[in-house]
Amino acid sequence: MAFAIRDSLHSLSRRWSSFHQARTETEAARRYWDDGGAGEPEDHYWGAQPLVRRAINRRVTGDPHCWPMDWFGRRYASSPVELGLSVGCGAGLLERDVVAKGICRALEGIDFSEEAIGEARRGAEEAGLSHTLRYRLEDINALELPAVAYDIVFFHGSLHHVRSIERILAQVHKSLKPRGLLYLDEYMGPSRTEWTDADWSFARSAFDALPEAIKNRAELMIPLPLDDPLESIRSSAIRPETARLFRVLEDRPYGGNILWFLFPCLDMEQLRRDTTGILTRLISLEDHLLEKGWVEPYFRVMVARKE
Repeated sequence: MAFAIRDSLHSLSRRWSSFHQARTETEAARRYWDDGGAGEPEDHYWGAQPLVRRAINRRVTGDPHCWPMDWFGRRYASSPVELGLSVGCGAGLLERDVVAKGICRALEGIDFSEEAIGEARRGAEEAGLSHTLRYRLEDINALELPAVAYDIVFFHGSLHHVRSIERILAQVHKSLKPRGLLYLDEYMGPSRTEWTDADWSFARSAFDALPEAIKNRAELMIPLPLDDPLESIRSSAIRPETARLFRVLEDRPYGGNILWFLFPCLDMEQLRRDTTGILTRLISLEDHLLEKGWVEPYFRVMVARKE
């Protein structure tokens, strides 16, 4: 009996410690995003550069001029579904885009940042979509979703900020209608504690080979804002857990093994002036690594179905 009581107390203590840690992380992450997040200039984000954007589109959709959401809409939502959910909606860009493309008639957005929810609501109002887009404040790590409520659930750069991947994907599975869809556009590379030298050896070699004039720093760095306590907290668990719970219909990797690494370390003004085709060559190098299977892609678009 004494052993049973002791084990129960230890189990309770571990659960309480885990709960307390999750609450502490969530509050710290909320403050981080309410204060503006990493604040990286847009032109230092690899996906914002037109040549890189076309490469990403090509890797996902097969067409450099076709964006992933357009591809998804044509392939899986030829007529609008009734209700979608966007988890980790941020400022609401995805929801406005999804409705504009006729993928969903109505969409709910949730986020743990009050500042982001306020901005999303303002954006919906300015676009005349307040009746179509509804937003609410939620702790995503402790999310409770209604059963059989949604036709599609979207994660766009948000699921890799979730510690309890298994729990939230189970909630999503519960909340989807039969044959409902899950759309992921996510960083699925190493979690924040899993990085090894091998994970960025190709990026380091590419960086070292660049002319010094085009760099904005002397050494390459991992481009994760690790002052966000939930950044890539369990990112490597996303893909296997999705495959465990859902039928994966599409798995479209789009790399990041070179370009995502190098972009924050490049002098954008010098890159714009470059006439030697450095960026084109970096894109080709990443294409080659992906085609040969020499790297595990960090970013992917996945579409999965509840069976």
